[in-house]
Amino acid sequence: MKRRYKISIYTVVSLCTIVTSSWIFFSPYRQYKQKYNEIKNEVIVDAPVNVVYDYLGNSQNASRWSVFVDSIIPLNLDKVNDGHEGSVRRCYVKSKFMLQAFWDERLTEVVRNKKRQLSIYNLTNFSMTAEGLYTEQQYETFGTSKTRLTFSVFYLKDDVTFIEWVKTHLASYEINSIFVDNMNNIKQDIENGIAVK
Repeated sequence: MKRRYKISIYTVVSLCTIVTSSWIFFSPYRQYKQKYNEIKNEVIVDAPVNVVYDYLGNSQNASRWSVFVDSIIPLNLDKVNDGHEGSVRRCYVKSKFMLQAFWDERLTEVVRNKKRQLSIYNLTNFSMTAEGLYTEQQYETFGTSKTRLTFSVFYLKDDVTFIEWVKTHLASYEINSIFVDNMNNIKQDIENGIAVK
């Protein structure tokens, strides 16, 4: 009986190890050209870079293109224009995902028609959180009048803990799926001329 019990435990532990290793190995959270791991996705939008940049700089548009975010509310409009460096915004999650969940973000680096970098903090009512996350939007002219839009999520620090590393791998599948849906919505809105400015 003891031998069977030991074999059963060994089998369960082995299967869990294989499943977890596979989950991490195939995860979208990986190293690209950067020195750090990131979750990254891109889309080509048939519109000039300034149109794409302006569309994403307006927080009111988030409810149109995001499958995850219900609304983004600028918190310091009296000091900084929406979408500009130093802008602070609160992002509310759609209730079908999590009730009353939100996070705050600060635009830490903005280069017009090139990129926006945002720090993510104050994650509230999430089942899983991580500290020190950043997200970036990169804009690149592609061809004559198209834009390569890239979204990424990463840690802007060298000392990512093992727990953060594992949690990010686990969450990367959902984050990547949200990126794909969001970017397709952005592309569709802009190319169909219904982008609100």
